[in-house]
Amino acid sequence: MSYDFDGPWVLLRDEKGQQMLREAEAAGHSSYKDIAPFFNKQIGHSFCGYASSACVLSALKITDGEVKEGDLAGNETLASEVYSPKKAEVDGMPLEMVEKIANFFGAEATFYPMKGSTNRNFVYWTANTMQNRNPDSASTLKDPITSANTLSSFSSAWVSAILESDPQLLRSHLKQCVSDKSSLKQAMVVNFYCDTLQLKLPLGHISVAAAYHADTDSILVLDTYMITHSAWYSIDDMARAMNTFDSDADNYRGFVIVEKKGCE
Repeated sequence: MSYDFDGPWVLLRDEKGQQMLREAEAAGHSSYKDIAPFFNKQIGHSFCGYASSACVLSALKITDGEVKEGDLAGNETLASEVYSPKKAEVDGMPLEMVEKIANFFGAEATFYPMKGSTNRNFVYWTANTMQNRNPDSASTLKDPITSANTLSSFSSAWVSAILESDPQLLRSHLKQCVSDKSSLKQAMVVNFYCDTLQLKLPLGHISVAAAYHADTDSILVLDTYMITHSAWYSIDDMARAMNTFDSDADNYRGFVIVEKKGCE
């Protein structure tokens, strides 16, 4: 079964999606041809992190030959030192684990939460300050965003303005990753909340980015999930979908940049 429905995206398989890919390639903003041969749909319901990791590790030639989702999930050393597939089956995989899987295989990887620490810490400080002025206004502050919103004197619109997502962070790193090079040097793995993109799935999801389309300011996501499709999303929409709190990971979603050590 697969989805066919209208939404804020352009499906890669459609004529318009293919045209956007050709234009991105002509502009030197695509790593699709390097990544696509190693892209596979996930087999495990909650194994999107394994499937995405296998894709980028293989495309970047970090591993000895191609690896697939099952190779990573079945790696006993990886399971004991980094993340267990049994835990992934129950809880899914936080994006931070994709970073750690890449590091395990000798790659350089960096996790970028979409919610900047400056904004997050500012809200935390403000919420605490307001609580100190009125100790009865809120209970013990745990998550700064949730706690800030519990304060009656906080304006929800003001909180939203402070916590505005940063599309430029995503855009700049994406363009660097997919820029036309003689060989693939970097790859981006993205983590977003599906419902924010109207995908009718109330869950977080990990997939692989493969191109940037400048005229529409869009990101091409090769979607690992079994019933969704690879598609173009606007950078603004994707940033909003990343700008969501993952309670299991106790952090915001975002993206990971993976590169082979020694690349300049």
